[in-house]
Amino acid sequence: MKNILKIMALSVLACGVFESNAQPQEYGVFRENWALIKQEGMYGFIDINGKVVVPCQYDRIYEFGAIRKNWALVKQEGMYGFIDNEGKEVVPCQYDKIFAFGVFKENWALVKQEGMYGFIDMSGKEVVPCQYDQIFAFGAIRENWALVKQESMYGFIDNEGKEVVPCQYDKKNGKFRFPFLN
Repeated sequence: MKNILKIMALSVLACGVFESNAQPQEYGVFRENWALIKQEGMYGFIDINGKVVVPCQYDRIYEFGAIRKNWALVKQEGMYGFIDNEGKEVVPCQYDKIFAFGVFKENWALVKQEGMYGFIDMSGKEVVPCQYDQIFAFGAIRENWALVKQESMYGFIDNEGKEVVPCQYDKKNGKFRFPFLN
């Protein structure tokens, strides 16, 4: 199957099926029925019929399923997002970094944008806006809550992403000053 895709990709390249006159510099089998192509320094995919499935618009395309099943992390102009297994961009390339799903909370991925942190869910929806300097693990201090830091002050978000305690508490002598926890 891999050899067939390579031959088809070469045939497509020779026939000039691509939208640009520039010839792709690289190709390769990346996933079943799709060939990864590189054109003018950007990556995309063609299918086994030579049809462009994902235009060559990404600086890098990572392996499908590495972070989320049926999605591939993509990088465009230094920012990260996701495409799905149909080639549709499901999370725009707007994040400085996207962490693995389930590390901080099941079915959520920590995201970083302009130095601030938030979360996206398994559908790609931003459930906690990127507004915190730091987000700690859920349940570390209080069950179903995560400690958040914003401009040297601390508060909490709940497991639905709502800010339940505003970031208005500080830390003194290494201890948090939350009156409701003492």
